Amino acid sequence: MIRIFLLSFMYLTMISTHAETIQIEELLNDDALNCYSSESIFKFSNDLREQKKRGIKLNKSEQKLKLGSNIYNGIQAHQNYKTQHMIQHDFAVNFKKNGVKVIKIAFQAIKTSESESGAYYFIFEGKPSAVLFQLKRTLGDIWNIENTLEETPQGNTKLSCVYIG
Repeated sequence: MIRIFLLSFMYLTMISTHAETIQIEELLNDDALNCYSSESIFKFSNDLREQKKRGIKLNKSEQKLKLGSNIYNGIQAHQNYKTQHMIQHDFAVNFKKNGVKVIKIAFQAIKTSESESGAYYFIFEGKPSAVLFQLKRTLGDIWNIENTLEETPQGNTKLSCVYIG
């Protein structure tokens, strides 16, 4: 009985500590673009939440961010903001996906006395009309939330998604 417990414990430990190297572009999949529960967004968000206790360290020269046992490639910079009810992590990136250039990925955790929720957003380079045209052209009917695109003060495009935590 003890042997079974120990073997199970060792197996679970090996699974949970198995490091993955993840390209940051993998976060921007069809589900994430449609603000659905994306496994990759959920995993990154959980890794981020767990890592904040130990501190977030980015290797800028290699553009690698280690969160827990996972390594995320392609992150150029990290900035953290805190208020009484919100924590936000901004990640500068630079990649093209679905014909649009992604320059930032951000995560927010919002906690009030009544509820907890989270949000993530992508910043695309260019005006909303150009980003909308390109996403509709490459994704077609798969992408169905174009009305949520906003223009940033810098003239780029923001796609915000909220999830309940």
